[in-house]
Amino acid sequence: MDILIKKCKVCEIEKLGLTEFKKFRLVCRICDSKINYNAYKDKFKEYYIKDQSKRLAYQKEYHTKKNGGITRKIGRPRTINVE
Repeated sequence: MDILIKKCKVCEIEKLGLTEFKKFRLVCRICDSKINYNAYKDKFKEYYIKDQSKRLAYQKEYHTKKNGGITRKIGRPRTINVE
């Protein structure tokens, strides 16, 4: 069985084609995820700023139901504070 080795178009490193590349792509998975993150990170920030109050209310209701009415501080600190 032949081992397929491809060269990434972005980082120009040779990698295994079956595991490190998506099907029919010339960019490796790592470079592909970096490109997608940079393309959409501003959209995600805008979405979270716009819908923060709705999400906080939903999370608070969900956790009070889950814990039987006991509320406590949950999660990591927010990086975007709109309130």
